[in-house]
Amino acid sequence: MKKTKSQQENEEIDVIISEIKTRMKWTDKEVGKLIGITNETLRNKRCRKVLNQIDFNKVAILADAAGYDIKFVKREAYR
Repeated sequence: MKKTKSQQENEEIDVIISEIKTRMKWTDKEVGKLIGITNETLRNKRCRKVLNQIDFNKVAILADAAGYDIKFVKREAYR
């Protein structure tokens, strides 16, 4: 079954969270504190695959902490 764009993005954010936890040896609580959510919310997102919304600014903080750059690329249909 093909994943929706939202499901795919959610999985990519999970990978970034895992990288932060591994690289910095952080717990869910520490990652949650970084972006201002509870460790329970973070755990539910990752373990139960709850597709809760995380604000873009929080995703940007996660990406920065994991060593990612965010780049906006205009799609062909809009050029």
